[in-house]
Amino acid sequence: MKKPIGKLVSLGLMLLLFSVPLSGCGQNWASGTVQISITDSPGLEFDHVWITVKEVWFHASDASGPQEAGWLKFPLSEPVTIDLAALTNGELAGVFDNLTLPVGHYQQIRLFLASTEEELTASAADLGLLYNNQVEFTDPADGVRDVPLRLPGPRDGLKLIGTFRVTVAETLRLVIDFDAGHDIVKHLRGTHPEFILKPRLRYFDLDNAGAIAGAIDMAIFKTDSNPNGGYNFVIKAEELSEDGTYHTIARATTVKADGKFVLYPLPVPADSSTKNYDIVLRGRNVETSIIKDVPVTKGTTPASGPTGLTASPITMVLGSEYAVNLDEALNPTGSWVHFYQTLPGAGEVPYEIRFRQVNPFTGKFIDDINLSSGELHAGNYNNGDDISFTAMHAVDGSGSFHAMAEAFLYERSASVLVAPPGSGTGTVFINFPPLTVKPPPVANEISGSLNIASSLSGKLDKGFIIVSLGGRIVTTLSIDTILQGNGGDYTIPNLPGGTETTPLKGAFYTLYALGWDSAHPLTSLAAAMPEIADLRTGSDTYVNMTMVKVRR
Repeated sequence: MKKPIGKLVSLGLMLLLFSVPLSGCGQNWASGTVQISITDSPGLEFDHVWITVKEVWFHASDASGPQEAGWLKFPLSEPVTIDLAALTNGELAGVFDNLTLPVGHYQQIRLFLASTEEELTASAADLGLLYNNQVEFTDPADGVRDVPLRLPGPRDGLKLIGTFRVTVAETLRLVIDFDAGHDIVKHLRGTHPEFILKPRLRYFDLDNAGAIAGAIDMAIFKTDSNPNGGYNFVIKAEELSEDGTYHTIARATTVKADGKFVLYPLPVPADSSTKNYDIVLRGRNVETSIIKDVPVTKGTTPASGPTGLTASPITMVLGSEYAVNLDEALNPTGSWVHFYQTLPGAGEVPYEIRFRQVNPFTGKFIDDINLSSGELHAGNYNNGDDISFTAMHAVDGSGSFHAMAEAFLYERSASVLVAPPGSGTGTVFINFPPLTVKPPPVANEISGSLNIASSLSGKLDKGFIIVSLGGRIVTTLSIDTILQGNGGDYTIPNLPGGTETTPLKGAFYTLYALGWDSAHPLTSLAAAMPEIADLRTGSDTYVNMTMVKVRR
């Protein structure tokens, strides 16, 4: 039986980050500088998405946990609150400027956000926020709503894996890309909406990046005079996966009110001046269009020499849709689902047309996802001139998709055919078997006891344990029965880990619990301070937590 790694210090209960002084100051080393900006992909259902950044850490190892030695830590003198919803179409928000790091290669960055529930930072208070991390959206029934944005394991930061080379001669200019449209997921506490961050952060090196610009003909847009027009347009730059069997998203953006859009930054290899991408244009009430082999040139920006897609705004075609959801919970609940379509022809591989995170507390989509039931329209890039698109069925039929479920450190599922409902108009339901751990990791488990503070005895009946790794939600466990019984034991199976002979580096999981009274969900929130489970060499069977009242 493993013993806990250690109790966590908390000033605001479960969600508090703590500041650590910059490591290594005053030493003599060859050093270089790093700048970090933040950008965002589209979040069309949000008016604002505020996050409050506190610090950033660097490490030369991709496996070191946040409790281990060797981190270079850079806290901001004052936290900075950023609206992610304002950072589409190539907009960047500079956060860390001229950080000094020893020359060398780094393989891990951790970005730390302020706790949602702790006392408001000055930057959040200046904006009139209720929480340090907050979502504002317009509810058709209730108008503008401001609700908390929950963070999975914020004490350990949001983990970025990559190779970051710091040199004396050049400043390393990194951009961290959030994806609010996909990775901020709605859930309900009782009947009250909240959001939780399920981050899959990406990064870009601005010295090896370029831009693509284009426009959609506004005649198709939904307006008061055109209520059945298109809306919620998303533009994606896609490239082949490492194994060449499907396309992945390199960058996505939304469309401005005037129909224009910019994809930036788009990666270009360090040893090349250009790279080709295929551009997928999709939206609600429209059929999907694909432009193949669009070159992006290194060093171009939204304001300087971006690749122009066409001479005139692109004309899209109105179309119909059908709704899809999951009939059974997807396991693990930290999973997401890709919806692919493939163009006919030799050598064609699937394009990701739509994507949806599952609700981490139910394992299903909180709302149906809508898929186009019409044709695909494809054309080749024409050196900036207008493109002749050809309408065609997807390989499996007009309006048909293949869906695949995926999660970090798990095998991708087999594909599931999704087809329009025919004469019916109801929701199409699909299912996936539980995902299996991707070797060489094996399926380990975390277990322990959940205790209830005496002041909360008999007052909680609904809640979850949230399991995260490097800031990513892996899965959740309902603890309704445990809460109603005033405490008890729990077990969370099927978690990627290692063995004594084949350890899994960096397999430090963060667990915390949320609970409430379903009759009074807004005034009864309780939580357990985060605990760390070590699955590097086997299961962890001694992770105990205690539920206490949250002050706010």
